[in-house]
Amino acid sequence: IEGATDAVDAPFMAVTLGKLHLWRGDLDEAAVWLDRASRFAEPFLDNQIVARALPALASVHRRRAAPDAARAHAARGAALARRLDLPHVVAESLDESALLAAGSDAARAEQLHHEALAIRVEHGLRTSWPDSLDALARLAARAGRHAEAVRLLAASDPARDAVGHPRPPVDEPDHAALVASLREALGPEGFARAWAEGASLAPDQAVAYVTRARGARGRPS
Repeated sequence: IEGATDAVDAPFMAVTLGKLHLWRGDLDEAAVWLDRASRFAEPFLDNQIVARALPALASVHRRRAAPDAARAHAARGAALARRLDLPHVVAESLDESALLAAGSDAARAEQLHHEALAIRVEHGLRTSWPDSLDALARLAARAGRHAEAVRLLAASDPARDAVGHPRPPVDEPDHAALVASLREALGPEGFARAWAEGASLAPDQAVAYVTRARGARGRPS
């Protein structure tokens, strides 16, 4: 990156390399590149590089058990992305804030994940819809809504295949553990039934399902 001749290429390369290292789980290298990218503030870039780096940097700090730093980067990322009209970065930042809130405030986490999903739907960001489905599946599992969680996970896989957006290797261990715990909770038959129901949903149907399910929970009996 030091040898880049184009002033714009260098920060873009830093973000790209940082995200690639994060994607495969190399947190130390990811932190180096993303921290470098987050410090660019040239006026001609209008801080877009910084905005793109911040949610990924928040993810690195969250995974390294540094929640205060992660919250600060996620909040800054959301604010900067809103100012620069970068909806995909806003959604990524909201997801990070939700993941940080999940352990102490599940309702807040769910709200933030749904806000991120709504932004992705509104702006046609279909590539990242499966990220929202996975995130909401984790919350459903924590809340004991096991069948709902399985349906969302099952819908996420074909949605990823359809847009060429595989689950990052860094997330695979937690995903496998979640699937195993849901299979144990529902039993083989219940798990298979819920999985088949979710796998039959097109991405639009899966989004409608999770949105409708949230609305149903919010209505008084």
